[in-house]
Amino acid sequence: EGGHGYYEEPDPQTGDMRGRWKWSQKHGDQYSVQGVRMRAEYLKAAALRPNTIPLRACRMITRIILSRSMYTVTNRQAMQIADHAFNRAGAVPGILDAILVKAEGIPGDLQTAAQLKERLASTGTAFVDVTHQMIIAHEESMEQAPGNITLFPTLANSPYYNLASMEVNDPFPGAAKILWLRYCRAGDGQRF
Repeated sequence: EGGHGYYEEPDPQTGDMRGRWKWSQKHGDQYSVQGVRMRAEYLKAAALRPNTIPLRACRMITRIILSRSMYTVTNRQAMQIADHAFNRAGAVPGILDAILVKAEGIPGDLQTAAQLKERLASTGTAFVDVTHQMIIAHEESMEQAPGNITLFPTLANSPYYNLASMEVNDPFPGAAKILWLRYCRAGDGQRF
């Protein structure tokens, strides 16, 4: 088939099944030395202790290196640089849209901010785009909880969040409202 991998084939002389590694055409023909023997101690399983570093630690190390190198980046930017460099997918977290809606509920069939804005405009429902304010609130939460990218982490000095604590002027005082967020998740880049 020309694929890259391990294949079992019958031996032309004995008919017994025999395994063999095949290289794809991209890598060309590569051969091992016939009769290679390896010592058993080199074929043991890896050490029992973990061989990884948490991404949170990578974020903190990256932030410290960038700050000591006098790069003018925010904590959020430093953490995103770390996620991009040390995450297999290279996906970074981020707030894509934040809309404050004067309503008791939002239909579940909406997938994008454009769809939501279009529906709200057609029904005459009041809304305000607060994406900028939410990005700043996220930045501040990263400052208070180093290495943590959670949007609303539990903080010792703030048991709960509200619009005032996030420095968002309440455009609908006394009315029911919903904060509709669309974000990109760290790790795999999934959009929600």
